[in-house]
Amino acid sequence: MIQKTGNKKDAAAPFIKFPFREKGIGVILGKKEWIHPNADTVLMLDNKRLTANSKQIYTSGLFGADSLISMYNNSGVEAANTFDINRIYTCELSIDLSLLGLSVENAAKFAYHIVENGEPYKYVSDIDEWARPVFTNNFKDGSLTPEKLNFILENLKNGSDILYATTDFWGEYTLAK
Repeated sequence: MIQKTGNKKDAAAPFIKFPFREKGIGVILGKKEWIHPNADTVLMLDNKRLTANSKQIYTSGLFGADSLISMYNNSGVEAANTFDINRIYTCELSIDLSLLGLSVENAAKFAYHIVENGEPYKYVSDIDEWARPVFTNNFKDGSLTPEKLNFILENLKNGSDILYATTDFWGEYTLAK
């Protein structure tokens, strides 16, 4: 969310949701011991699934780009995401300042609010409700056996407090020439 007044309030602030996914669609990271003995192969598969399931950007309150748009667009909103070999997730967003009503010619302070796993699209706490369909969608090639799936679901249940935690932070910038 971007608050061009500089105030740290989300009400009526333009925002972008990326990656935007429909309910039941997600990306589950493989672990070397779960999927494949080669970590590079697992990383390649994880990033392939991430790309396949991260093709939409939801925007609201942006001038001329207020809707659900493709990741591949010419609206002035760009996004990319990937995992590295250590399972560190990187997401990059680029927004044309004119979509926010901001300009370097008219330097102004603005605030941004980044939220990970927040409402209203926060994952539900019932692992089986969301994880089983996600795994089924992501492993159609048959590489995930029922035994492996049960092992993964049990481990997810054990770490659900961390998995469902909402994380957020605010930042403040002043545009300059």
